[in-house]
Amino acid sequence: MRWCLGLVVAVLLGAAGCTNSLSGNAVVAGVGDNDLLKLRSGPGLNYSIIMGLPDGTRLRQDRCVTTHGRLWCRVSLMSSPGVTGYVSSSYLIAQ
Repeated sequence: MRWCLGLVVAVLLGAAGCTNSLSGNAVVAGVGDNDLLKLRSGPGLNYSIIMGLPDGTRLRQDRCVTTHGRLWCRVSLMSSPGVTGYVSSSYLIAQ
C-alpha cells in the first residue's frame, strides 16, 4: 500500500512539473476537426478571444497560471511570435 501511495505522489508531481513548466515548445492537440482552441487576451474565459487555433498549431509556451481551477498558459505563435495570448493547458502537448 505504501509503495502505491508513493507512486501516485510521484506521478502527480511529475504531471504538475510538466504542465507548470516555465517555457518550452508546445503544439495544440485535442480540439477536434471542427473546432478551434481560443487564444485569449488573458488567463480565463472572461477575456476576449484574439483568434482560434486548430490542432497542430505550433506554439512557444511561457508561464502558466491557475484561474478558477483551470491552468492557463501564456503562449506565442511559432509562425508569428508577435501574436501572444493565453490558452487552456488542457489542449497543449509539450514538444
